Amino acid sequence: MTGSSVLAVNIGNGIARRLFIYIFFFMWAVAFVLGLVNYSGASINYIVFSLVFLALLISGIKQILSYGYMYVTIFLWLGFWLKMTVHFIFKYPFVEAVGIFHGTPAEWDGVLFIASIAALGVLLANYLLRHLKIQVNMRGRVTESIVPGWYSKNRHVFKVILLIPLIAIPALNIALGIHQIGVVPEHILLWPLNAVISWLITIGLAMGVATVVWWEICLGKGVKASLMLIIIEAFSSSVSVMSRGLYLFHAIPQVVALSLLGREHLKIHWKQMVIWSGIVVILFVSSISLTSNLREQLFAEAPEHIAAESALLKNLKAYEYELLFLRQQVFKNAIIKERIIELEEYVELTSEGVKVSEMEKKKGRIGRDRKRVNFEAILLEQQGLNQTFIKISKLAIDRWVGAEGLMAVYSYPNKGASTLLAATFERREIGKIDMFQNVSRSQYRYSDVNSHQFSTLPGMVAFLFYSGSSLLVFLGMAIVIILLVSIEVILMKVSKNPILCSLLGLSFANIVAQFGVAPRQMIPYVLMIVAGVIVIAITQMKVPKLVRLDIGK
Repeated sequence: MTGSSVLAVNIGNGIARRLFIYIFFFMWAVAFVLGLVNYSGASINYIVFSLVFLALLISGIKQILSYGYMYVTIFLWLGFWLKMTVHFIFKYPFVEAVGIFHGTPAEWDGVLFIASIAALGVLLANYLLRHLKIQVNMRGRVTESIVPGWYSKNRHVFKVILLIPLIAIPALNIALGIHQIGVVPEHILLWPLNAVISWLITIGLAMGVATVVWWEICLGKGVKASLMLIIIEAFSSSVSVMSRGLYLFHAIPQVVALSLLGREHLKIHWKQMVIWSGIVVILFVSSISLTSNLREQLFAEAPEHIAAESALLKNLKAYEYELLFLRQQVFKNAIIKERIIELEEYVELTSEGVKVSEMEKKKGRIGRDRKRVNFEAILLEQQGLNQTFIKISKLAIDRWVGAEGLMAVYSYPNKGASTLLAATFERREIGKIDMFQNVSRSQYRYSDVNSHQFSTLPGMVAFLFYSGSSLLVFLGMAIVIILLVSIEVILMKVSKNPILCSLLGLSFANIVAQFGVAPRQMIPYVLMIVAGVIVIAITQMKVPKLVRLDIGK
């Protein structure tokens, strides 16, 4: 590029960046006003909640502290502020279970207060880390010295060979059913093959690709030939585990890191960038479609299917689900209020579960067959919401963990230190319902736990609030973020690879966002990541050449 063309590109990028910022703040302001108008609690609570989460988001994307911190702030903003605001505005049902949350103004104020406290804890961590000058070098140092000699000489052959595990291991996983979302493993291989294959698909293969991409950049070869590796790995792994989000979680962090390096290192023209962007989008849409079809086929009778059982038990479960669903509605019209009163005459919800009310025991109607009513469809029709909009919103907004988990725990009556300890040391087992499914009153409690392992997730904020202490939520979030950034700093110094660091930063951020179901079982996953980084670091070490000494001279 000539000097004038570089200047033109920089000016264009600056204009586009400012335009994006203006559009974002305009849309945020519109959503804020509409959310405030429709919020049922005290207005000041929603105002503080919105401003705190806006500050949180800005702290993550301006003067970036680390990749992991940036992703955590985005996940929290999506899972709390955006999700709640959209539901306040459009008043459609939450997707995940929310326990015995009634949706009263006082409950909403309490949930927003705890969420704001958690965000302030993250901001405290940001302040302390910046004060101590602990942050990640986002761009790394492009140097050929870290690239192994054997790779430099055989790079083309190695990339072709790398395609074999990128395709074969996900295919093997599909064939054997070792690690697929919501499904108990079909085959148990010789220890520790199941764990290794699961780890490779969820993060290990992506780590290998990120390493190769960085080596290519350090050799001055650009990324044109390596982008296909990123896309193939992301597509094959996401389809293999039947995850609609894994494609983005593997591809996006690597693309983000590449975008910060500058085109002088990428050696790719803007027209080629447009083409590659189109390929990424096409394969993403294809992965969603293919994964959705596989999930529909596999989960045709779960988790909604309830095995053959007595009419009494079947109706109890159905009434419980309906009552919980209607109670958590942001907007309760006369029809909903009347139905809630009717259901409360039938059943009584306790901390242990659901039981027949004393009034209904005398009448005996609840054991009879009942007509299932799709209240969700009725609500959407009454509020004039388009089904396509709802489907898109559920995929783009409701999939982010946060709000429902906190709503469920906030309404849970048995919070305390013992509950937090029980959740911390819980072990997930085949045939057993995990603790949070009971807390949230999730419909997954009624799935076949011997063949499926569905779970609704609490998230780190809700998990910490098991204690019932807002102070613990505040300090806990600060400590978690400090640990996350510190680990990322160490991994960056060891690997010297910003692309790998971005990938792992998102992985750790996702752990924080989805934390809370059998957390101690995440330890092997993290340790395997550390071991993988150490192997990469050893591979990149330069072995000193032995010098022959002539003693006689």
